[in-house]
Amino acid sequence: MSNGALHWPGGEGPELFLFTDLADRLSWLAVAPQLSDLATVWAVEYADHGAAGDDPGAGEPMTVASAIRIAIDGKLTRPHIVGH
Repeated sequence: MSNGALHWPGGEGPELFLFTDLADRLSWLAVAPQLSDLATVWAVEYADHGAAGDDPGAGEPMTVASAIRIAIDGKLTRPHIVGH
């Protein structure tokens, strides 16, 4: 089972959800502090990256999407989404 891990780099205000193409949250290291002046910043990691565990499963898009849903479920309500 693929896992996801949600991290709060900081900030206050509207929720801003950052994700990247199968990399860890550190890919946002240069940007997150600047965004935290405007919003509550959240970053997600997928399995086999950072704190998300080491079982990436097959890495299929639906598996990754499910891991993200589980990671944010009950934590984020209506975030703005930023990805690369």
